[in-house]
Amino acid sequence: MLPASPMTYEPLKCILQYINPNLRISLTLRCPAVRTAEKSVPLALNTVELAPFTTKINETEYKIGAIRHFKEGTQKIDNFELDAKNGGVEYDLDEHGVLDQSSEKEVLPGDLTLLKFCSRHSTIEYQNEELLDFVANELKKAEKFSEVSDPEEFDLREYIHFRSTENSENSTNRFKQLGKFWGSRLKGDVYECDEGRILQVTNENLTRGEFEKIQNEIQKLRDLLKSGSCSGQILFTVTSPDGKVEVKKLENTRKIHIAMKNLNGMVFGRRKMPIQIKNLKMHVGERNQGTIRLPENLKIHVENLEVGRGMEEYIDQFQRILSSPPKSISLIEYHSASPVIDSARILKIENFGGCIYLLRRIHTLSNREVHVNNAWMKAEIFGEIVENWLKNGKEIGTWWSFLIIETDQISQNILKVMKEIPNGRVEKNKSCLLFPHRITFPLSASANLVVSSQKKDKEMPWRTWILNLKVEENEL
Repeated sequence: MLPASPMTYEPLKCILQYINPNLRISLTLRCPAVRTAEKSVPLALNTVELAPFTTKINETEYKIGAIRHFKEGTQKIDNFELDAKNGGVEYDLDEHGVLDQSSEKEVLPGDLTLLKFCSRHSTIEYQNEELLDFVANELKKAEKFSEVSDPEEFDLREYIHFRSTENSENSTNRFKQLGKFWGSRLKGDVYECDEGRILQVTNENLTRGEFEKIQNEIQKLRDLLKSGSCSGQILFTVTSPDGKVEVKKLENTRKIHIAMKNLNGMVFGRRKMPIQIKNLKMHVGERNQGTIRLPENLKIHVENLEVGRGMEEYIDQFQRILSSPPKSISLIEYHSASPVIDSARILKIENFGGCIYLLRRIHTLSNREVHVNNAWMKAEIFGEIVENWLKNGKEIGTWWSFLIIETDQISQNILKVMKEIPNGRVEKNKSCLLFPHRITFPLSASANLVVSSQKKDKEMPWRTWILNLKVEENEL
């Protein structure tokens, strides 16, 4: 049999158009020879989820994480097996296997920073031997202990932790005492250990079991720093929809944010046309990191954009990568005005919660549709919206909906407010027993503003209903 000739460029491009997107991506990652052809073929994806160290495409998850690689014959520390099974931890590890924050705030061209860096939950395991010695000496100040007991669930961060947002990479030998702190059960001293960082050490109201547990944990960390028994290693994990897991150890770099940027660069980067994405979801990382590592000059066309909690304030950064406005945007909370949010035809807000920012702008929102869950608003707010529309007008097809939780007779209050607005016509609406009304206001010669109700879905609590404000064509 004669050897098969290699496929030429144009036939390869033709075939790639019909290959499953995840198979295309797998070929891109495994076969450098097909990358040029694959990048020139339009890519359409149904669902993409992006987090700082995870990219999920159509139910296939690609993850970058770090694990501790132990030398042969050394004892593995707690949680090592669990970390490795879960694809590693989402932070860098230094040559001792200890967390390295030196590059965590580094932002490279193309990256989206959608959450302010915050190191307020740093623990002593992230630091150095000098700090371990200081904390160990602080614990010796404890004059007495209560009953002898061993806590069932122990979290070192409950007893020793930092409160900080900036300048937290390096501790110094200056530990200036600032005062004391009192919790519901634990007490201790507060120190300034470097510029902008506050250290809390619990050294009062400890049980004997807690005291010994803290000492043991500190000794483990000290041994880890001195022994050099392990080092950081990066894992690349691919989890298929059927649960099949492939794991590869990366040897060429020790920084996981660089590895993640390289991964997303191979998947999304250097494409000749914007990537078509039907549903794009953005989430924070497990340690509240909010930097999404993306290739430079990336362009995407998104139909539905969903932004995770805490990222709403930075949504304008999407302007750099969006080739056109998304059809809909879903937010957990609404924080401020944004060209990206205003450009979407549909705006979905998961948790209103009396958000003052939305109240200030609710009359000026330009979105054709606005759908709000957990609409904890006074009845007068809905009346103000109706009066604003009657005064300034809205185009036919405008539709706002609010999920109402029936408390304090809110439905009766809404009806009362609507009846006080002139020219309203109240009719029966039997589709929702909690608000069995339909109120119609003339908006123009060709349109009416209709206030009506909609019964809840089966998944909702039984005391909830949906209030609809719609501009409908006037049927003559």
